[in-house]
Amino acid sequence: MFKVNVCVLINNIMKTKHYMLVFALGVVFTTARAQQFTLKGGLNVSTNLIEFADMPPELDMKSSYGFHGGASFDYLFTDRFSLEAGLLYMQKGGTLEFSSNIFGFQLSSKGEFSLHYIDIPLQAKYRFGNGDVRFFLALGPYMGIGLDGKVKITTNANGAPETSTETVDFDTDLNRLELGLCGGAGVEYNSFLLGLNYSYGLNNLDRSADDNDIFKNRVFSVSLGYIINKR
Repeated sequence: MFKVNVCVLINNIMKTKHYMLVFALGVVFTTARAQQFTLKGGLNVSTNLIEFADMPPELDMKSSYGFHGGASFDYLFTDRFSLEAGLLYMQKGGTLEFSSNIFGFQLSSKGEFSLHYIDIPLQAKYRFGNGDVRFFLALGPYMGIGLDGKVKITTNANGAPETSTETVDFDTDLNRLELGLCGGAGVEYNSFLLGLNYSYGLNNLDRSADDNDIFKNRVFSVSLGYIINKR
């Protein structure tokens, strides 16, 4: 039976609103007073954390590949420490595979999630090194906004494959708003940048009636960038 503690629910909502307000103020402050502007893009290797009731042990979650692109804005407090806000288009997803042999009858199924997001990271960034080559570490929260998505489903029953595609509805299937943590490291050479980043989704995106179902995003990114008006 589904029970709701109203006080706890209201408290959680208020905490979310406070988080969003602080996050938004940080992004606005950083972009409005940005001293350094970077264009970046690259490869995403993503997967999904998926759990649901009666999940068969034969299910295997694998990574999928996509890309990202956008810009970041740096406000430099010192030569080494800055606050960086970003606006990035991100492809996320994963592949869920199932295979079983029942009395000689081979059955397999594959679901390929392709999800499209706008991510807004806000990271504290520390640089070290001297001269033309400098290294950096970055850590902070991010907010993702789901745009659209699809699931390509392929079933194969004894060598007879069938394929269908379903649309992911961010109003009924998944929560549109994603909150998480991201961290990374990289190197800057003059105005060029090579960076690695990992995004760890914290909130459960699943909107099904079963409270035990879980759907979260995990993304590893490799970026190449060009720093405009480098300081």
